Amino acid sequence: QHGVDETDPNTLDDAASAKAVAKDFLVYLGAMRESDRGNWYVSMTEGAEQGIQILWAAKALEIAQTICNRDIYVLMEVPAYGYSDSEIAVGSTPNLAPYSSEECSCFATDACQSPTVKVNKVGFFPSNPLPVRTGGDGIDYIADSISVASPWMESMVFPENPSGAIKTPRLPVNRRVCDGVYVWPMYFYFNNFEVPQADIPDCSGWAYSITKGYSTSVRARFITYKKDQPSYASAVGSMADTIDSFGHGIYSEWSWMGQMQIQQMMMSRPVADPTSWVGAYGAIMKEKWDVVNGGFANCPVLTLTNFGKGAYAFFLYKAPYLGIQDNFISSFFLDVLGVKAPTYNWGFRGADPSTYYGEGVGNSDFTRIGKSLNSKP
Repeated sequence: QHGVDETDPNTLDDAASAKAVAKDFLVYLGAMRESDRGNWYVSMTEGAEQGIQILWAAKALEIAQTICNRDIYVLMEVPAYGYSDSEIAVGSTPNLAPYSSEECSCFATDACQSPTVKVNKVGFFPSNPLPVRTGGDGIDYIADSISVASPWMESMVFPENPSGAIKTPRLPVNRRVCDGVYVWPMYFYFNNFEVPQADIPDCSGWAYSITKGYSTSVRARFITYKKDQPSYASAVGSMADTIDSFGHGIYSEWSWMGQMQIQQMMMSRPVADPTSWVGAYGAIMKEKWDVVNGGFANCPVLTLTNFGKGAYAFFLYKAPYLGIQDNFISSFFLDVLGVKAPTYNWGFRGADPSTYYGEGVGNSDFTRIGKSLNSKP
């Protein structure tokens, strides 16, 4: 069940124990404070992207039911990981009760009754002005507008994929959803392998996963969403019910039971114990980071931009090697080093890297290499 308290004895939910263990696990990792666990609902999901797409679709649905827009704009500080716009729109559209009122541009033609919802990623660099988009009421809204009629929402990954950056939230909390797949101590080398709780952004919902701490072949995940945002909790339930339908195979008991067993295994030893799963993982990540940092220290072709931050090594090419990469896969890494790695040319969401990194830097002048134990280059 979705949007129910797992501690309520009247709740008939087979996954209630898994939801409680999920919160135990977040507290264990340092991703949630013990005092905050009562503020969140938990729903079980599958896959590394399914959970965050449910949260995106639910937020788009919540906004579209209260404002004139059917185009919802998602603010993303770049470079930034992204998700399937079409799948998110497909999820939110059938559940929409369209908003229609005289202030809407679509009101006169009855076009407001269209149930179609579209999400639009909008990238920006923190050194540049925030973007502006026109609402369905004909008014221009800057991305960090606090107006209830604003067509904006915000998405953040903590820490970011690929840069490992700790980014600054821009919008009100009720317009922000977050991906916590990397909120594991081993991805915070720069913080002595501890999750920096003071820097965790406040979000309407979070998506978490076993994937980045155990194996990419284990498609188990869960989401948390705030109890004090009932309209959003209801929207999340609608999205999750759509995904959990018979047509989508229903959510398997094996998924939540298996995830719970893995979490309990990891929690069997203190997180700082070097022989614990997380502690040993951190030691290996330190070794990998040190090797990569040392190996590229004097490289004339590119530079490592994020030593000790996140799950990936993120490289920026140097002049005169700028502008040479022209594909999804880096020819330098593949042809020279024998490593297949992406340039991350899709990660800028319409923003121009040269305005932040310097003249001549383009979308393909970067390369991401996976450094987590279960990742592929």
